[in-house]
Amino acid sequence: RQEEANQEKYILVDKLAKTVQSLESAQQKVGNMDSLKEKLEESRCRLAHVESDHQSEVRALKNKLDETICAFQDEEEKGKNELSSYSKHVADQDRDYRQLKSDFADAQNESKRLGEELFREKDHVRKAQTNTKNVVDLEDLLDEANVAFT
Repeated sequence: RQEEANQEKYILVDKLAKTVQSLESAQQKVGNMDSLKEKLEESRCRLAHVESDHQSEVRALKNKLDETICAFQDEEEKGKNELSSYSKHVADQDRDYRQLKSDFADAQNESKRLGEELFREKDHVRKAQTNTKNVVDLEDLLDEANVAFT
């Protein structure tokens, strides 16, 4: 049971490490998206200045920019949902790890208790063997005394 608990612990720790790596990757994506969002906003401002000179061309570009921003916002939302999912997964893994650690400690305590119980039982057996030997010795002495009196 202890070996199974150790094996499960190492599997959970490995899964937790992979989940943390995925979480860090998702956080980096969100950070990159924030940078892209700032650049898109800067582009929008520059387009506003040029719009008066090239109104029809600017409208097309602005529409394309709006589509890009919408797509970005969709990706940002997906990234946030993914990050939230990874965070929940990490919390679940942490909870499982803590439970496994607790189960492992319980198993160790039970093992210690059983070891102590086994030691007591061995002591009882040793005492019973000593008592049995004493009884046999007394019976032998009794037999010798009976022979001597007869």
